[in-house]
Amino acid sequence: MRGKVSGYMFNPITGEQRDRFTIHNVITYAAADSLAKLIGGDINYAPKYMGFIYGAGAAPTIVDPPTSRVQTWDGLSDELADAGVTGNIAVAPMTTQPGYAVDGDTARYEHNSVTMVSHTGSRQEYGFATAAPYATALVDGFYLYQAMLLVRRVVGSNIVYSPFARVTLKDGSFPQKTAGYELAVFWSISLF
Repeated sequence: MRGKVSGYMFNPITGEQRDRFTIHNVITYAAADSLAKLIGGDINYAPKYMGFIYGAGAAPTIVDPPTSRVQTWDGLSDELADAGVTGNIAVAPMTTQPGYAVDGDTARYEHNSVTMVSHTGSRQEYGFATAAPYATALVDGFYLYQAMLLVRRVVGSNIVYSPFARVTLKDGSFPQKTAGYELAVFWSISLF
């Protein structure tokens, strides 16, 4: 299994696109758990959300790409509360139905790749409180550091997120939210 993330800043009114990027991601160990549950028939483990990690600083301490496949919500909480980061996560549902395609040998695969799409303008909630030690709500001027595919489940009366995959959105410098623009992300997962 491998993942590739592409995206750009776009203006939903004019359709203008800028600052395109394409980056490979880290698929987490939790993704294997989710896939096992999905194959077993539990659709609650499908990654149906994206999380956008953001903050006010242009160079936070999480500038290095995530390399560990061990990614947990508790770990994210600690990481984003760090004074060198002071970040948060804008959680957004997928904005379109997944698209399926052939990514590789057409003689061997019929549809082995799925692409999911979301953007920062569709956010429905924040991962953590929008107060110290985390960043306030996402506003113009903030930087977008990383994105995640998220599995969202309800356990009892609690919402539980599990990171499925994570990527750093840096291609020279982090994308910055500016007036009238949102970050659109196209996340492709290929199975080989």
